[in-house]
Amino acid sequence: MEQPPPSPAITEATEPLADAEWKHTIDGRYLTWEAHGPQEGGVQFDAFASQRPNSPLPTWTIWGGHTAHQPAWALQLSANTPADLVQYITFEMAEGSARRLIHPAADGLALRTTLVPAPVAKATPDTRLPGHGR
Repeated sequence: MEQPPPSPAITEATEPLADAEWKHTIDGRYLTWEAHGPQEGGVQFDAFASQRPNSPLPTWTIWGGHTAHQPAWALQLSANTPADLVQYITFEMAEGSARRLIHPAADGLALRTTLVPAPVAKATPDTRLPGHGR
C-alpha cells in the first residue's frame, strides 16, 4: 500500500536526519528514523496522535538507546510542538550531540560551598503573645 508523503512540517522537522542518512521506515501510523552505526537512538512520529492535538498520546518520541519502546532515555512531544523545535532536537541528534558523555565538573569553590544555617533570633523572657497576660 502506497503511503502518502509526509507533511511539510514533518519533512522540515526531520530534515537533519535525512541529511545524516538515518534509516527511515514507515510502519502503519509510525514514521521512524533510526541512527546508523554504534549510535543508538531515533525519532518516531505518530500520525494517529498528530491528528488529535488534545490526545495524551505523544506525537513525537525522541529516544536514545535500543528502541522507542525500550529507550535509555526518551523525550515525548505533543502535536502542538513547533516543527522548528523538533528540527533543532533532530539536528542535535543527527550531529551526535545526544551521545555526549557528561563529565564531572572540576572541583572548585562552587562545588565545595557549604551551606550555613540561617541564624535564629533568640526569644527574650519578656516576650508574650498578644492577649496572654500573666
